[in-house]
Amino acid sequence: TDAGIWVAPLAKRNILALPYSIDFIAQETHDLLCQQHVTHIYIGERSQSFEPDFAEAKPEWYEVIFTLPNVRIAQVNCQP
Repeated sequence: TDAGIWVAPLAKRNILALPYSIDFIAQETHDLLCQQHVTHIYIGERSQSFEPDFAEAKPEWYEVIFTLPNVRIAQVNCQP
């Protein structure tokens, strides 16, 4: 995982920890995110971070809504 322990208290939101190797382009992953009501994904620049280009590969599912040099946040779209 990337965001880990510090995001939950700062954001005051529940966190779903996922392995950094998860395939966000897979239908099963998107289904899991939607079932768990995940709204955003934190993407860091560390070696054990999520692949940063998944949002561009599936624009119908994800939209990058915030970008800094070393971090991005993607919004999850669960609408059919």
